[in-house]
Amino acid sequence: MGVILSYIWKTDEEEQEAELEEDGPWSLQELRRKFRQTPAGLIELNLQNCGLASLPSAVFRLQEVQILNLSWNKLTHLGAGICALRQLQVLYVEHNQLSSLPAELADCPDLAELHAGWNSLSCLPAKFRRTTSLKVLSLYSNDFRSLPDSVPLMTNLEYADFEHNSLKGLPMSMSRSKVNVLKLGMNQFQHVPPVLVSMPLLEKLDMSSSQVSSLPDIIGDMPHVKSLNFARNCIKDLPPTICELSSIEELNFLQNKIAKLPPGISHLTKLRSINFEGNTLSTFPSEVCAISSLEDVNFNNNHIEFLSVHISNLKRLTALRLSNNRIPSLPNSICELVELETLTLMGNKLTELPLMFDSLRNLQHRSIDSGLDLFNNEMQMPPRHVCDSGVESVFQYLREIRRTKPVEVSRRKILVFGESGAGKTSMIHAMLHGKSKLALPDEQTHVLEQHTWTVEGERFQVNDFGGQQMYHVTNQLFFTRNAVNVLVFDIHRYSASRYDRDVGNWVQAVTAQVPDAVLLLVGTHSDLCSAADVQQRRAEILATMQQRENAVVEDINEELFKMKEALNGERHGLFAGHNRFAGMSTEERTECHTLLQQRLTSRPVLPQDMIVVSSADSLDGIPLLVHTLLQFTQNPQLFPKTVVPESWADLERQLTESRNGPEHFLTYEQVVTMAGDVGLTEERLIPALRYLHLIGEILWYEDNLMLKEYVFHKPSDLIDIFKAIFRHDIEDFLTYGNDVFRRVGHMTKQQFRLVKSRFLKGGQMSVGLLRCFLSNVCADHQSLSVVVNLLKKFELCYQLPDSEAAPGLTGPSALLFLPC
Repeated sequence: MGVILSYIWKTDEEEQEAELEEDGPWSLQELRRKFRQTPAGLIELNLQNCGLASLPSAVFRLQEVQILNLSWNKLTHLGAGICALRQLQVLYVEHNQLSSLPAELADCPDLAELHAGWNSLSCLPAKFRRTTSLKVLSLYSNDFRSLPDSVPLMTNLEYADFEHNSLKGLPMSMSRSKVNVLKLGMNQFQHVPPVLVSMPLLEKLDMSSSQVSSLPDIIGDMPHVKSLNFARNCIKDLPPTICELSSIEELNFLQNKIAKLPPGISHLTKLRSINFEGNTLSTFPSEVCAISSLEDVNFNNNHIEFLSVHISNLKRLTALRLSNNRIPSLPNSICELVELETLTLMGNKLTELPLMFDSLRNLQHRSIDSGLDLFNNEMQMPPRHVCDSGVESVFQYLREIRRTKPVEVSRRKILVFGESGAGKTSMIHAMLHGKSKLALPDEQTHVLEQHTWTVEGERFQVNDFGGQQMYHVTNQLFFTRNAVNVLVFDIHRYSASRYDRDVGNWVQAVTAQVPDAVLLLVGTHSDLCSAADVQQRRAEILATMQQRENAVVEDINEELFKMKEALNGERHGLFAGHNRFAGMSTEERTECHTLLQQRLTSRPVLPQDMIVVSSADSLDGIPLLVHTLLQFTQNPQLFPKTVVPESWADLERQLTESRNGPEHFLTYEQVVTMAGDVGLTEERLIPALRYLHLIGEILWYEDNLMLKEYVFHKPSDLIDIFKAIFRHDIEDFLTYGNDVFRRVGHMTKQQFRLVKSRFLKGGQMSVGLLRCFLSNVCADHQSLSVVVNLLKKFELCYQLPDSEAAPGLTGPSALLFLPC
């Protein structure tokens, strides 16, 4: 007692002397500066993650502290003096190195919460059995092999967390415990302890991630239980008695081996949430449709092939999770679930949605395991582009379909890319014309060449991308879905050191724009290689490509694990400062999780083999290449049919016909007028333009204040613009003998030299010089302004401050900087 009193009663002089014992950040004065008042009005001292190996003595004199946070330190003991904190209500000592707790903690009269998870505790002081104020005891991730005898005797204990220990059973004395919430997950239980049934006030039981293979029949004798969590166990069958839990509100049997539910489950009239994700259900249990109280249903990752029409009985349902099943269609009755906010259908076999699907007006945008998720289906109506654009795009599409009618359209593109000199153009000529015509060195493709190819009654657009380094930035503008991406490289010149240059960097560039791109690998100049060399290089390239892909997937999974770790640890306050996701806002974490999930599920379709060809007279491999391309494009899983509203198809046809005109682009007002001719109001026009932009038929940048006023109905014209700016013959072009600099730029020879020097040495281009480059493409002021904004949009150029412009330059004084 004398020790205790020495901390409590001190004269003013003693207090002043005590303050001198420690200085720096652990003095009494400095510690008090760390005080903060919680929203509940409690005084908190947060010493989390301060590297403490022992408690500063001044802490024991802070008698006004009500919440003390010592988590994420290196403490091996707390000390008997802790009992001097007479007003202490909440103590956090998680993630330290404690092997015991001081018995004196029981003398803190107001201590209501003790959080000591992630230490090395294996027992509690006997004195704890006399604790009357403790309501929350959190001891997860310690070394308990049996439940301390003191726990059942804590008369006011309501919440006990012993997750992630080594418990195998519970003492019979637990029948006297008044605990409401008991968390026993991640222990070594093989059976459900019978004593749980005798706990008079138990409402929530968590035995997840244990080794339980069955539930006892007496499980039904728990009159007050509201929540059962047996996730990640080995349970195959549920006993019929589980249907006698009259108060049950939540059932969680995630990742077990359950193939069917007991019929009597429909009697659980208070059930609000059920989770049977990751089991072996082959049908959606019809009994579930009779539980009108349900609000959240999770049957993700099962084998469900059919969704009952009686799903409409679940009028209160706000979340229905059915991802990764085998569902081919949705019943029209699902449209009656007007309270739905979350509907996850990723990874099924859906091709279309019910026409009245937009009746689900409360559906949210996709986020972490919530909102509308239609990813990884074979969607035709709406098309995948629309589904991926969010719930409002889906609704707009369906409303337009009902106003007009559905029309099936076919689009097939072949994108051919690879390093300069790989033989792309020669290969394309051999494909298109069935004969050899080798491209000469001065016939290299600049930016992009487009061809139309008709074979076996099918019509394709073939895009031949220039391979020079300066064109890599512009290539990204033309990568789209619904295309076979043909990566071409010279197998004769290939060596392991060239993998990134010839293959890896191109795969990365394409999948950055189209994550689930379909890739076809073609090695050219096979006539210059031996069969053995071809075989060796084929095996080496395919193996390296797969290794890189495996590494990417592993990295994404690791990031997702860290995200889940942060989410799971957040409730314990464990990961602050130790997990980079923990500091994010909910919105940021949601967006990051969504992007990671998309990256994981949208993986490229990598080639399982490689085609080797020769574009010389023999045309070796060319017939196989043509056959393979046709197989790819006719595969409905890779390239599903597309159904669009007739009005959208009519608008696309009008825009296509207008390509015969001289304009490089149309104003938005011109397109509004054009849309009116096919019955589209301006409000209904916007979803149509968004869709046509997504599939690459037009370019419309509604997020750009200036560019949204223009619709680029001839994307191929951008090729001419980029060719004019990103020239391979720049040295030949930039001569004063080229009269464009006098005729268009009105430059003197001296001005020209300055302009040329600034451009070649520093990438600086005046708008006047840009007008000279574009003189044969678009030289009027409006076009020039649009081009400048396009270049900025794609980050192909940046505007330098006017102050950096040299006086005397012809045209506008502002300078553009072209990094490439």
